[in-house]
Amino acid sequence: MTRTPRRKKTDTAEALADREARKAQIIALKAQGVRVVHDSEYRIIAAHRLDVFSLLHSRKGAEGKAALTDQQLQAARRLEILIAIAYGHERPELTMDRVDKATATASEQITQAMIDASRLLQIVLSKCGRRDAELLCALMSGTNARLGSGWRDTVERITDESRKEAQAAVIRAACQNLVLAWQALDYAARERKARAA
Repeated sequence: MTRTPRRKKTDTAEALADREARKAQIIALKAQGVRVVHDSEYRIIAAHRLDVFSLLHSRKGAEGKAALTDQQLQAARRLEILIAIAYGHERPELTMDRVDKATATASEQITQAMIDASRLLQIVLSKCGRRDAELLCALMSGTNARLGSGWRDTVERITDESRKEAQAAVIRAACQNLVLAWQALDYAARERKARAA
């Protein structure tokens, strides 16, 4: 019995239309600030929506420098984690001591980690200044954190800065104040440890 050679699939009109539809979808996602990895046939392998901090970190200015430094991005990420713990969205396994057992479900119960994170959050934000603290928290909120949700509108609403070229500078300044706040808190913690030793 002899095998008949396989015929090479030719692109049909339907296959070409599907490919063009996938390509259009990828273009639309990229326009919304989504970083997309795809193959040669425009099939999506991975997609990741950038927030404003990642976007500014990835943008290069005239001198080839990013709008946000690595240190400023790390300070913003550290604040995001602290906010998540304070609101109970992230629950470190080692600090799950229940403080408020009267609430209905485990997901609604207040933990010591949430209380500690809330206390630290107040201290960090107070060191940033009221306007920068308000701006950072608004940019990190669920509705404004994504590029498609108008981060520029948020910056204008809080700071009255309407010039697009200056809005990134406002965020960079807020992140730099956050870097300084974290440095001051870390220094104070090291001092307390040294005195206790």
